[in-house]
Amino acid sequence: MQVYPPKHICDKSLYEIIKIQSPLNKLDGLHLVFYGCYYPDNTGFMFYTNKAYWLIRTSLNVPFQGTYEKDGIYPWVDFHSSSFIKISEDFGIFCPINFIQSSNEPTGKEIFTFAFSHKKNPGISFYFNHLEMLIKFAEYFKVQAKTLIKQAYETRVPVPTHLTSTKNEEQSYENTIKELINNFSLPAEYLMEDNILSKLTNKEMLCLCYYLMGKTAAEIANILKLSPKTTASHLYNARLKLECKNKSELFQKAFELGLIDSQFIRHLTSKKTSS
Repeated sequence: MQVYPPKHICDKSLYEIIKIQSPLNKLDGLHLVFYGCYYPDNTGFMFYTNKAYWLIRTSLNVPFQGTYEKDGIYPWVDFHSSSFIKISEDFGIFCPINFIQSSNEPTGKEIFTFAFSHKKNPGISFYFNHLEMLIKFAEYFKVQAKTLIKQAYETRVPVPTHLTSTKNEEQSYENTIKELINNFSLPAEYLMEDNILSKLTNKEMLCLCYYLMGKTAAEIANILKLSPKTTASHLYNARLKLECKNKSELFQKAFELGLIDSQFIRHLTSKKTSS
């Protein structure tokens, strides 16, 4: 999803933000995923350190917690669906938390999202045992990125409605995918020979959609009433046809092709089941 206008500072400063947060990386692969601010007038900005994940994250109907929660530390596992957690892990985002604090200049909410890069990590308890370190890093980051933050504030954008809703609405994304299985057919424009999606069969497409949701082959097999072996075959064929080496590449390709875009999904769910 395109959140910012072309050449916005939050897009342009990716590598600067990665460099500024790099001292964290020595702590078991701890890293900053997002830093953003949200204001009462429903505007804000957010820097990120993984562009592919940012594109996926902003395309899903999953609200940013800083738009509705009070100050504190919030482990993702406590408020995000398991499928979304699995998607994040495919991008090297393990045991993530949101560290939310009030901002007085101007009044708003600051959101730091931290995560580990590897599955083997100290776990959620690390954040609570090192709260002072997180606070000091937040202060350090704001000093080092002061100029970037100032530019981002001056060019802040309206935050999309689906990113400011409450946590209770997050499940709409998973519900949409559940509807997909009962109302599936590809729109004609996606069946053109020059569109790589046209190479996929309906079953391969459905398996791929669930796979991108974080479902395992066994779970997909149960949903589609297929054998695990057949499901694995569909997923393998889809990956080959889309010319992807791994799941991260599948996510990126799916985004580029419009498969993960929420408007596209809604378009698919409005169609009747294809035979």
